[in-house]
Amino acid sequence: MRAQVPCDRTASLDAAEMETFCRSRLARYKVPREIHVVDALPRNSVGKVVKGTVRDMISEVVRA
Repeated sequence: MRAQVPCDRTASLDAAEMETFCRSRLARYKVPREIHVVDALPRNSVGKVVKGTVRDMISEVVRA
């Protein structure tokens, strides 16, 4: 059963808080090694996330 979490779009997201959240709920090997916060994910005209663009964003961060 999934936990129902209210969505607060005005709340800010901190990478350290996200890491703490993940560590408290996931197995150690499932916790992401890096967390990058972005303003928004790229979406197409239907509203789906454009995964290719997200991959490009990730590869730019890895190269830097």
